[in-house]
Amino acid sequence: MNLQIKKGKIYGFIGQNGAGKTTFLRLVTGLAFPTSGTLSLWGNSGTEELQKQRKRIGSMIETPALFPSMTAYQNMEVQRIQRGIPDKSVIKRTLDMVGLQDTGKKSVRNFSLGMRQRLGIAIALLNTPELLILDEPINGLDPAGIVEIRNLLKIIYAFLTIFLYLLKCPQSLILSALRAFCFCGKPHISRSIFLYFRYQTWLKSW
Repeated sequence: MNLQIKKGKIYGFIGQNGAGKTTFLRLVTGLAFPTSGTLSLWGNSGTEELQKQRKRIGSMIETPALFPSMTAYQNMEVQRIQRGIPDKSVIKRTLDMVGLQDTGKKSVRNFSLGMRQRLGIAIALLNTPELLILDEPINGLDPAGIVEIRNLLKIIYAFLTIFLYLLKCPQSLILSALRAFCFCGKPHISRSIFLYFRYQTWLKSW
């Protein structure tokens, strides 16, 4: 797979079940490791270099990992400490961006599904990434929740590149915001993206 993407764009990653979409995203984000072949991010490979390059990525793969007994702020604080981000003010700014600034002492277990998804996106944005990867961010949401996520993505895409794995996307609520598509499982060419699926994997960016 050879993938080139442009900054400040939204890309959709589409393919049949079992084509390897989530596996590819897990390889890119370091949640899985290739059994063969080579992985390169921004032209860099090797274990140490990949760890450095992954700091430029924010991701929400499958269901966001949250502490249900904690508040949104507390969940963000745990992630901030784990990632070694010194600036505490980034938590408030990010919660404001996703519309969770007024949740106060409400624990995550009492959040709606849409609020949990927005918190997962906030955690992915915590390190101010250059590339944001979201794995089915609208999965399970009702139409109103889908519109909320779509509007959120429209706000943040001007500042970074968004790479979405979409499945069963209803109508054009998300697709109308996409700038290009890549299809997992067969070659596809567009103006700004080229994807070819094969066993060895490379990722190159702008």
